[in-house]
Amino acid sequence: MKKLISGVFAATLMFGVTAPSASAYEATVQTEADVKVPKNVEAKKKVKVRIKLNTNTNEGAVCTGQVYIQVTRLHPKPQRVVKESTKNVKDSNQFRFAYPKKGVYRTVVKYTRGGQDPCSFSRDKKIVKAS
Repeated sequence: MKKLISGVFAATLMFGVTAPSASAYEATVQTEADVKVPKNVEAKKKVKVRIKLNTNTNEGAVCTGQVYIQVTRLHPKPQRVVKESTKNVKDSNQFRFAYPKKGVYRTVVKYTRGGQDPCSFSRDKKIVKAS
């Protein structure tokens, strides 16, 4: 019984100390990810996908997180992920790849925050037809 009580006491101390530090840096800048993809593309030809992070401030907040892109084939069935990639915002906001076959694809872009990043999480998607 003593071990149980001491274990519960230790667990509450441990979680009480670590919980505030996990959310210590709040997002202060509203961020919108905007993806630019050509609507109609040719299958097996490389296209350039551009991602722009828009912040709603005049201060020019510097976003330090990562941009993640996922391309999923929607039609013909079944749904299948054909491309996944992640880049730091500092490196580049452009991705080059080819849609493998004819069909309809969904391109999703997500921005995830960095360590002490003032920008917030954002997501955008576009539907593309490869012919």
